[in-house]
Amino acid sequence: MIKSLFLATLVFCIYGCVTTKVYYNSDKMLEEARIDQENCAGKEYAKCMANKGYRLAPEAKAKFKKAFLRVWINPGVDFKKYEAVFVENVDISEAALKNQHSLNPLDQHATKEEAENIALYMQGKFREILWPVIPVEKDRVALESKPAMIINLKLTEISGPGQGKCLFNPVFCMEGKIIDSSTHEELVTLLDKYEACLPDKDIDSLKPADTAQWQAAYTTIELWADNLASILALKRNQAYNSLFRKKTF
Repeated sequence: MIKSLFLATLVFCIYGCVTTKVYYNSDKMLEEARIDQENCAGKEYAKCMANKGYRLAPEAKAKFKKAFLRVWINPGVDFKKYEAVFVENVDISEAALKNQHSLNPLDQHATKEEAENIALYMQGKFREILWPVIPVEKDRVALESKPAMIINLKLTEISGPGQGKCLFNPVFCMEGKIIDSSTHEELVTLLDKYEACLPDKDIDSLKPADTAQWQAAYTTIELWADNLASILALKRNQAYNSLFRKKTF
């Protein structure tokens, strides 16, 4: 079971007030912090965390890189054994789509064509960003001769291209699952919902009002792929330079 981040806390009591301090690194997701914490267990903990770029600060001030809403990682899996990954076609079957002939200005869902283009972009971007972490195969047949992972991605909401500042909140929801290509054992599950016009935007560069239609979706997809690459790199004990450093929540 993943140890709580708060095992690394210090508690100070002054006149009955309690301040909890945690180790944080604004370049890393909370999930990455948990993995680093596991790797530092049994060692000189403070030194190990400091060497990984963590600082100690009050819990309320600890900032982490924008992460998935939910992440589950199979604790019994050695991710270093995998030699390749295959990214399936992105499933858009559950996403509500706009009729391309609709004249309703309040319907900000993607049309079928737009959704298909976004899904194709998502598959390509995950392939591109994951490649430095693990070789990406484009042919499933190639997986038969090596230990490999299969990534299944699903877009369940694609709405609001951001025409006018926060006039329509762009909302993009995804689900993801990684399985072993041979045993079909679940290795990782992911879930996220991104609303680009929330008051505290987590991606500094994401400005739907100033960009092309669906650019918010493309940037969110890059963030998702980057987050997954960061997680897999940590589990494989590899270095990875995130594309979204200093983008915190």
